[in-house]
Amino acid sequence: MNNLCRLLKKSGQLSIIAYLDGSPELPLDIIKEIIRRKKLPLKIFKSALPGSTGDFRKMLNKAGFGDVRIWKDNIACIYKSADELYDDIFPDISGGESGKEGNIFTDSTTDEQRTIIKEEFIRDARKHSFPLEISYDFAGGVGVKP
Repeated sequence: MNNLCRLLKKSGQLSIIAYLDGSPELPLDIIKEIIRRKKLPLKIFKSALPGSTGDFRKMLNKAGFGDVRIWKDNIACIYKSADELYDDIFPDISGGESGKEGNIFTDSTTDEQRTIIKEEFIRDARKHSFPLEISYDFAGGVGVKP
């Protein structure tokens, strides 16, 4: 945020939308439980996402933005299956290149760990009734450089 504020010209505006930290709880709770239950040597790092609209306001104010306006909303997604939910949370970001699978797992996560997480996630998610509606909370903010 500091760099964005620094790069803007005087009276320049920044508009940004971010998920709120911990949203949605359901998929995140499943992942945390899998890591705990399987005793995987993985960490879920503290998020840089704001936890609330108040936190978002503080981030923009701390970066030097004036006239900060914040709003909160959510979007509901309906998933037809546990596989569809998994694929949405762990999208393949490889660009379709074969042999170069990529997703939000870090490079230090082994193929074996990714397989365990996928199998366990889909198994645990199937305990819920599908179609399943999950609500994602997000906040938007507009700040003006004084």
